[in-house]
Amino acid sequence: MLFDLSSLQNGYYENLKGPVDFTIPIWYAPYFNSIGFISLVLSNTAALLIIFKSEKLDNFKYFLFSLQVSSLVMDFHLSILCQPIYFLSAYTVNCIGVAAPVIWCNSLMALEQSFNCVQYLCLLFCFMRRHQSVANITSRHVIPARMFQFLMFLAFSFPPFAAFFWYHAGISEDLLPGFIDRVFPEYKSKFSSLHNFTIYQLNFSLGVVGVMGFTGIFVVFQAIAMTTMDTMKMLKGARKTISAQSYDRQRSAMKSLIAQFLASCLLVLPAASFYVISVYPINYGQEIVNISMAIFATRSSVNAVILVATTPPYRAFLFGRIASSRQKAASTVVVSMNTAIGS
Repeated sequence: MLFDLSSLQNGYYENLKGPVDFTIPIWYAPYFNSIGFISLVLSNTAALLIIFKSEKLDNFKYFLFSLQVSSLVMDFHLSILCQPIYFLSAYTVNCIGVAAPVIWCNSLMALEQSFNCVQYLCLLFCFMRRHQSVANITSRHVIPARMFQFLMFLAFSFPPFAAFFWYHAGISEDLLPGFIDRVFPEYKSKFSSLHNFTIYQLNFSLGVVGVMGFTGIFVVFQAIAMTTMDTMKMLKGARKTISAQSYDRQRSAMKSLIAQFLASCLLVLPAASFYVISVYPINYGQEIVNISMAIFATRSSVNAVILVATTPPYRAFLFGRIASSRQKAASTVVVSMNTAIGS
């Protein structure tokens, strides 16, 4: 994408840029590598529990499994492959992850946006599938299967567009040297020390990304709120017509989804600081954004823990195994002591 010459002529970057700190925190890479490893362990554990220890919730477990896999892929890409670090005053992102030596930073960041969209769409359709399970029981607000499939197709067609426009919001790799010579000549040596970076600009593509992002967040949050309220209302009305076991199972599934949704909301708020601080720069803004990304990278781990903690079959299985292991260890110690005394 050609950089916007009119922006240069109007002094756009010159007016907004400030002193650029190119320091990479010493904790950054080790932290992301650790979080990536923890995420792999927790998310794989949760995925295996969904496959082998789920109660009979029709095909809802496959939606739940898709959510967990999308969270795992997204966090693995962010924490291991990408590891983006932001230099706000220069509107620059530098990638230092495992994939950085072979894949351009702008491509990695475009994929990151796509994975992020997929994760929230998976969460949305988990709510919608749970809603339809209760709707089929009560015969109210049932969405035809073909319509449900069309909605899924329509929704999951957005992530590739988000990646496309995010990619074109960055300056082309072959134009970066000329752009730096024009706008950041005093930092030319600093930029040359970065091995994989991209610079973003306020152009049509970034505007489309912003509109799609805010629209998507509004639609997803609104749809989740509406389906949750309607599901709980239908479930309450059907309490006398379904078994207590079925009612508890449906209610437990909804509580687990709501907890994951609330956790996702809280962990997205720090990441949103990037956009706010980019528009309204403040002191230590760069540090705030990088710490926010570190918090954001824990999403998959947090979701996996919440899923296990709020789902009785998973919780019973894991805690039962732990208790059993402790009991066996205690029995072994007692037998050993008795043997020693007897001898």
